[in-house]
Amino acid sequence: MFTPGWSMTVRLNDLIPLVHEDHVINVNNFGIRGEAPSLISTPRIVVFGGSPVEDWVLPDRQTWVQQLAQNLRPCAPNVWTGNFGKAGVNARHHLIQFPEIVKYMPHIDMFVVLLGLNDFLFDLHIHHQFVTPVNWWRKQALMYDHGDEGNSALLALATRFYRNWSNPPSESARISDFGHYQKMLRDTYAKVTEQQWVHELPDLSSHLDTYRQTISRLKQLADAYGAPIVFVTQPYVWSDTMSEDTREKIYAGFIGPDLQSPKTKWYTSEALRRGISAYNATLLDKCRSDGLSCVDGARLLQGHENYFYDDFHFSSQGAAAMGAIVADHVKKSLPGCS
Repeated sequence: MFTPGWSMTVRLNDLIPLVHEDHVINVNNFGIRGEAPSLISTPRIVVFGGSPVEDWVLPDRQTWVQQLAQNLRPCAPNVWTGNFGKAGVNARHHLIQFPEIVKYMPHIDMFVVLLGLNDFLFDLHIHHQFVTPVNWWRKQALMYDHGDEGNSALLALATRFYRNWSNPPSESARISDFGHYQKMLRDTYAKVTEQQWVHELPDLSSHLDTYRQTISRLKQLADAYGAPIVFVTQPYVWSDTMSEDTREKIYAGFIGPDLQSPKTKWYTSEALRRGISAYNATLLDKCRSDGLSCVDGARLLQGHENYFYDDFHFSSQGAAAMGAIVADHVKKSLPGCS
């Protein structure tokens, strides 16, 4: 998913509502953030998704993937949960990621997938380019392909050792001032004119058909691998009764790649809510018709504005709640937990 050994300091700059702790994201030898599984880790649960799984603004211990593990440890003390979230990926990217990661990961006992948001955004060109670049699918799915270094692996390893030795421990090669980025998004949103707003969505039928097929293919991959898969609907903050404080922290909806242009159109929060609700409803319909294992995270977190620091990313409170509700569902299928 990410290059092993890669790291990034994330600074919030006191500009992200409900989230305040700067931290460092370190990528382990399996290409994901957090601790790698040990020989005694069991069950091993991997969680796929986009940025609401990656939880970029939260330190490892606060992410909902780690909160899932914390909630399971009383009955499964050696549980390991792997954060396979990557910003911008949708369910079709998981079809690329899945067969790659099972080649080198230790045996996986369960898959959890939070999906729907990025499928919706991609399908309607929200926050995306109008023409998908060549090779975008694989490049977005995987920052790093396992084994890419090939015959030069020893040289690459030596380079990393030298870099770590030559740089002081406190020095970070990469810094993300994410708070400033979020403020830019909010400031731009506040300047959208009435002429830029789009209140109605196009027909979603063909997109939802593709989404249904993707859900089925993910289930088939999990079945072929031999592990259960749990699907989770996408929570969001939009509602008819959003407080003024919440309205001031949202920014999503620009159509195309250029949010700064006065010609860019923006979907209203109500239109966005109808859109993601359609994708969530499609997943729940598949759950009923195909007997899938599913968690309706959107319904269970609905109405809790403090669970989000923007439109659909979790605050530490939201991540804790998400980890708890997914854990409650997972416990039903774990020996000693049900």
